[in-house]
Amino acid sequence: MRGPHDKPHDGKSLAGGSPDATVRPSADSSLLEQLAEFSQSAGEYASALDYYEQVLRIAERARESSGVLSNILLRMATCRSQTGDYAGAVEILDRAVANLPEDANEVDVCRILNEKAFAHIRLGDYAKADECTKRVMDRLLIPDSAAELARAQKSSGIVAMWRGDWKQATRFFEAALAAFRSVGNREGVSQCYNNLGLMEKNRGDNEAALRHLRESLRIAEELGSTYYVGITLNNIGLLEFKTGAWEDARASWERAMRLLEGIGNKWEVGTILLNLGNYHRHKRDWEEAEAHYRRAQTIVDDLGEAREKVLVKEFRGDLAFASESYEEARALYRTGLAEAETLAPEGDVVLELLRRLADLDSRVGHEVEARQSLERAFTFSDRLQERTERGVLFRVRARLEGRAGDTVTALESYRESVRLLEGFGTLFELAVTRLEYATFCIENIIDLDDAERQLEMARRTFDLVGAEYEAGHAYLMTAMVEMAGDHPSPNARVHLETAMDLLERVGNDEDRTAVREVNGEIDRLLEETSLSPRNELAALNEAVGRLHSAPEGIERVRTMERILEDRMGADRAALFLVAKGNRGFELASGGSLKGTEAAEVLAAVQALVRGRPLGPKPFVSTAPARDPRFASLASAPRFARLGSLLFMPLFSEEELLGGLYVDRQVEAGFF
Repeated sequence: MRGPHDKPHDGKSLAGGSPDATVRPSADSSLLEQLAEFSQSAGEYASALDYYEQVLRIAERARESSGVLSNILLRMATCRSQTGDYAGAVEILDRAVANLPEDANEVDVCRILNEKAFAHIRLGDYAKADECTKRVMDRLLIPDSAAELARAQKSSGIVAMWRGDWKQATRFFEAALAAFRSVGNREGVSQCYNNLGLMEKNRGDNEAALRHLRESLRIAEELGSTYYVGITLNNIGLLEFKTGAWEDARASWERAMRLLEGIGNKWEVGTILLNLGNYHRHKRDWEEAEAHYRRAQTIVDDLGEAREKVLVKEFRGDLAFASESYEEARALYRTGLAEAETLAPEGDVVLELLRRLADLDSRVGHEVEARQSLERAFTFSDRLQERTERGVLFRVRARLEGRAGDTVTALESYRESVRLLEGFGTLFELAVTRLEYATFCIENIIDLDDAERQLEMARRTFDLVGAEYEAGHAYLMTAMVEMAGDHPSPNARVHLETAMDLLERVGNDEDRTAVREVNGEIDRLLEETSLSPRNELAALNEAVGRLHSAPEGIERVRTMERILEDRMGADRAALFLVAKGNRGFELASGGSLKGTEAAEVLAAVQALVRGRPLGPKPFVSTAPARDPRFASLASAPRFARLGSLLFMPLFSEEELLGGLYVDRQVEAGFF
């Protein structure tokens, strides 16, 4: 998917024009002009603009020719653009056009038109941008015009890309690259590599995309162009984020932001703030994400770029959606959609917002609205050939089909989503589909082997990118599928423990309840299957048998403890007898537990059996520190370190005699 916050290179020269477009020197302005050019080449655009304004005033007082005034204005407009003030750049460029003499050089005219085209692109006025580039290409059938023709082709490519016509955009970029090479314009070559990198990213060829972007960065660094280095780093960050290298992406964006803040380019800084906000949103750091979006909103409102205003609403909607503020998310998406349809009715941002509305409505049960948005989005994805968005759309469709009871079709849609995202999507979106697909299979008890495979790949991706919340759910579902037989898999307990650790940190109350329910189910299954020879707890039966053959008294108790410690890997074992007067339990004399430890174990047994009928099967807890039955023991010295414990009642033919207790520390694993 082409990120809406990708930044194509604009094709403006840091010197504001070609060598034949220099300002006419004069005794009063020569030094100021040199200072302006030096500041501009160093990326100090605000200072350069101030110097150029002084040069312009001197030129006006000296009644220099209109051609000289136009060239000064063009350089001033370039500085305005480089600081992100595109509306101001258009105003200055209109003055430059008005100052052109009737016999103006065609290349000088086209240089101004190219500058206006890109300013209009950044302001979201694609029709005016198209008008400017067409005028350039109609004029430039003259010698020495290759550079300006290349700039016009590249601007046309950017318009085509933002309108979703990627094939036409690629043709324009490749033509511009050839033209820039023919005139030795390395800056233009760097810019074209950047744009081609974005196109390869859109097509899903991440290796080619990274190769183009790195070449763009290499040339920009050799030229010392802070502005273009920052833009290319931003795009490299987008590619890194897509391929799962989230921390590398963050580092690229933060470096780009330092560079662009240093030259005062608020516009590009606003874009990078949106990207960093998305990073923090995916990490579920709501406050940090909101802070970045808020800073971006301030910049965008100040500068007025229509496309960026839509993106701020889109991403703030994503934040509201992720934090379960659904009505706020819907309002932001709908407002953004209306603005995007006005800006570029057939563009990629319209598709993204339609997909988000379908996703949101499908999750909260507004199925009619979800299907309406979904079908419109599918139409857009066909026209734009947007395979990543199409992959996500199939995931939404599968969800709706599953809720309608059409299990077979839902499975087909989930599989198509996986297929598309494997070829073109981000690793994260692919893993989200794998998790949802596997969850659907588990809930409907179908194709559990495939569900387990999908979960393994999803866990691997979530762990790789650091998506703790999604990883927690993947581990939880893995534990559930591993319990889908007569006996829970030994790994079910381990995977559930990982889910507990993650979801207690980043999940909500509903997530924590789900984990506790699965934990209780594992404990129940262990209790139900404890007498099976396949179950480790069958060692309890041997311990009971050996009690009858051991000598009386202390030796009998110690024999029982050794059997449990050896056969079950228990850290502690104890024999309890029914207390006098049939009032609960007490430790049998001769056991190894004394003092505080004995009191702690007795309290655990009492809490474990409280309110439950006693029978021939054990009571089990495989996460005592998180088990609500033991809330009163949270401060006990060793209790927080327990990995699992159990208590097995002992009966004669007619009455309860006592019970066997064993536990393990966390590092020893689970029963």
